[in-house]
Amino acid sequence: MKMQWTSVIMVAGLLLFGATAVTGQEATPDSDQEQLIQAFYSAFEAKDADAVAAMLTEDVTLVMPFTFSGATEPDTRFVGHEQVMRYFGSVFTNFAQIRFVDAEINVSRDGETVFAEATGDFIAAQGDLPYRNVYIIKFQLRNGQIATISEYANPVIYAMTFGAELGTANQ
Repeated sequence: MKMQWTSVIMVAGLLLFGATAVTGQEATPDSDQEQLIQAFYSAFEAKDADAVAAMLTEDVTLVMPFTFSGATEPDTRFVGHEQVMRYFGSVFTNFAQIRFVDAEINVSRDGETVFAEATGDFIAAQGDLPYRNVYIIKFQLRNGQIATISEYANPVIYAMTFGAELGTANQ
């Protein structure tokens, strides 16, 4: 249960902020990639599970590489549409507010990789506890859908906010 709540908090950031900038030689401010990510953030912020689900490939993978132990191998990974959407559902349930501010989106030259950075402005559903973290998310796109999400968020901020235990990586 503790790991599930931890995962809920850390991934929440991954998908929720509106873009303010897009760069890349072949990308334009109105690129299909930017529109997809903006629509994804809008749907995630609105907790619209159907809209979010429609933007993901059936074999989507969500990975959170930063760990509470400091290990180099991620311990949080969701594989497949059903697992990812179940996780997103827990995020929607556990946060009364999901919002990202000061967002920036950068589309790669090939248009298949998108990096997004923003500050989360979340409120936990229980206790109205504010949660603010900085997120960098790497999206891999395939055929106009999101195929891979890698969310980088600071586990120390999470631990300080929710009392999670930080430890030493098993060597």
